[in-house]
Amino acid sequence: MKIDRVLVPCDFSESSRTAFQFACGLAQGCGARLCLAHAYFVPLDLEAMSVVGMSEVFERVEAEGRNRLAAWAREAESIGLPCEIHARSGVPEQVILDLASEQRADLIVMGTSGRTGLAHLVLGSRAERVLRHAPCPVVTVSASCTLKDAAPTQPQEPVLLPDAQ
Repeated sequence: MKIDRVLVPCDFSESSRTAFQFACGLAQGCGARLCLAHAYFVPLDLEAMSVVGMSEVFERVEAEGRNRLAAWAREAESIGLPCEIHARSGVPEQVILDLASEQRADLIVMGTSGRTGLAHLVLGSRAERVLRHAPCPVVTVSASCTLKDAAPTQPQEPVLLPDAQ
């Protein structure tokens, strides 16, 4: 299996940052391209409201997401990783799944919130929903992971995994 494109959903949390660092190291080792994605959810009832100024609020939310993605992309590009960014409105897990298909991602690397118990039952798990429906393998990374040399600063030779039999 050759990994050419790694999708990294970014909500800019600590676990998302750790997943980004992990993805950088992995992509560098495989010679892969990163696809950074941010989904911002606007509830339908707010979107349908014709309140003056709401469109400007939505535009600012999208611009802020794009700006933060661009900063992370510059960081990846500074170590030689090709990178693209996508900021979209929508339910985050659906945006992630749609992008994984559209971009033909070979792998999704995403952070986990670490919710347990009642919070997990009530709020669910975005990562779990992505895992169940993703068109490619998914690696989840928690904020508590410690990554040794997650993002090397020197390009490395691509790693080719043997074909599964």
